[in-house]
Amino acid sequence: MNIKLVNSFLVALLSLTLFNVGCASVGRKIDMDAINKIEKGVSTQADVRALIGSPELVTTVDGKTTYTYMFSRATAKASSYIPVVNNFAGGADVQTQTVTIIFDENGVVESVANTMGATETGWGAETSSRNKGLGDVEDNKRAK
Repeated sequence: MNIKLVNSFLVALLSLTLFNVGCASVGRKIDMDAINKIEKGVSTQADVRALIGSPELVTTVDGKTTYTYMFSRATAKASSYIPVVNNFAGGADVQTQTVTIIFDENGVVESVANTMGATETGWGAETSSRNKGLGDVEDNKRAK
């Protein structure tokens, strides 16, 4: 399954839910202290599940298994609640975090990647999505 497609679906789902309630989240918050306890070349799939639970997505390619953990939170912009104005300036601020853990053929951690992002979404006349800028986006691959 394509991660971009999954993330796009999550943003769309959050936006629709947000329209009705003002704030929404998908997935469970990722505990970075637990992620930092994962040791490359030492931790196993069972160790990872014990630390952070079951992943949202499991894929296997060429004998290597990948666990993907995702969390997204959307908060409505104040302009979304103003009649008429919301048709032009409504939307949400969406924060996403994805942790991807790749295991070797023996089920031992090969790599851990943490991706964080911030996006603005709009509805009404403002239907585009904008990245909030590189200063708000962190994409780093952790190696031990």
